[in-house]
Amino acid sequence: MLFVNKVGHTSSLDPLATGMLPVFCGKSIKFAQYSINFDKRYIVIAKLGTSTTTSDSTGEIINIRKVNFTTKKLKETLRLFQ
Repeated sequence: MLFVNKVGHTSSLDPLATGMLPVFCGKSIKFAQYSINFDKRYIVIAKLGTSTTTSDSTGEIINIRKVNFTTKKLKETLRLFQ
């Protein structure tokens, strides 16, 4: 059995996220700094115009409103986050 006194991660612990969570144990934690600068990519599925009690997909829907947008406007807005 392996015992370590230090454990660290370099990613999100979001309970709704899926994918890989890099975990570093013991002396390997010193190498975590090198993985933080790697390119990361996220795929998001969103339902626009719906509000929930928890602000995520697990809550009860409390409001639905119509959302009008164009692909051009969406791309312009997404560029602000890159």
